[in-house]
Amino acid sequence: MKSKVFIKPINESLVHCIEECFDQFGGVNSLIKGNVFIKINGTFQFKTAMTSPEVILSTIKVIKQAENEIKNIYVMDNSAVGSFTRLVFQVDDLAKRTKKLGAKPLYLDEQKSIDINFNGEVLDKPIPVPKILYKNLFEDKEENTYINLPKLKSHVLAESTISIKNQHGLIYDEDKMYKHNLIHEKVADIMNVFKPDFNIVDATSVVN
Repeated sequence: MKSKVFIKPINESLVHCIEECFDQFGGVNSLIKGNVFIKINGTFQFKTAMTSPEVILSTIKVIKQAENEIKNIYVMDNSAVGSFTRLVFQVDDLAKRTKKLGAKPLYLDEQKSIDINFNGEVLDKPIPVPKILYKNLFEDKEENTYINLPKLKSHVLAESTISIKNQHGLIYDEDKMYKHNLIHEKVADIMNVFKPDFNIVDATSVVN
C-alpha cells in the first residue's frame, strides 16, 4: 500500500500553504464535517517542542472555510508526562487566539475517561481514553473529522515517525509509561482505534 505525500515549501502565507495541502487531496470540503478535532503536538510549554501556533491558527482558518456544516472545532492535546496541557496553550496566547477564531481548546488530561479495549499487541488491557474522543472519533467516526497536526521532530525511542507518534497524546500519563520500550507497536495499536482523516506535518522548524 502506497501513501500519497505532498511537500509544500513555505513561499507564501501559511493559510495558502495549508489550503494547497488540502487541495492536493480533494479540498477542505471533501474532508471536513461534524465536530472537527485537531490534534497538535504540545509536548512542553515552549515553542521548540510544539506545533507552531501560527500553523495551528492557519489550519483553523482554512477549516472554517469549509462549506459543510461544522459543529465545533477542537484544538487538543495531552502534553508529555509531568507537563500540563493548559500551560502549553498559554504559549503565544494560543488558547486565547484559538477561541478568538471560534475554536475550543481541549485539554485531554482534564477530560473524563472511559476504559476501552485496544486488543493490541502492546495495549493488551483496558486503557482509559478521553470519553469525548471515544464518542466522536470511534463510535461516531463517520460523522466527525480528525486532523493530525504534529511537529516534525525525532524521539529518543521512536526515532522519527513523522506523524504517527502524535497519537500517543490521546492516552493519559499513567498509560503513556506502560510498555514504553515498545513504542512502535504501541502507537500502531492506538492508530488501529483512532485513525486521522488527514495529516499535516509542521516542518516550519525541525527538532532533532
